[in-house]
Amino acid sequence: MANRRLRKELLETARGLYELGTIGGKMMREFESLRVEAPKVYPAYEIKRLRLKAKASQAVFAAHLNTSVSTVQKWEIGQKKPSGPALKLLDLVERKGLRILAADAIPTQGAPKLRSNAAAGRGSASNLYRKAK
Repeated sequence: MANRRLRKELLETARGLYELGTIGGKMMREFESLRVEAPKVYPAYEIKRLRLKAKASQAVFAAHLNTSVSTVQKWEIGQKKPSGPALKLLDLVERKGLRILAADAIPTQGAPKLRSNAAAGRGSASNLYRKAK
């Protein structure tokens, strides 16, 4: 709470100095970066609550967060704590739901379809091995 208030006061002071021409644009951008707050820390029970609210298994939840099932399990029992990007993703899931992480997995209309190796005429890995002999 005190950090938030301090950042706000620093930013207001920096804006005043910028308007007076005392500091330049580069310095002002550095002060603007103070507005970015640290991500919320999620205790074990909240991570489990998020997953259950999304009606996802640990495996599905882990896949959406691009982490392992064992990591999600350890988060939920408090043996491990998420950090950095994982905290940002958990924040997104809390605010927007799990679907926000799956939105790019759904092909859009008119997007090119991916071809498998077999359809591309390359065959499977075992066929390539046989051809190499």
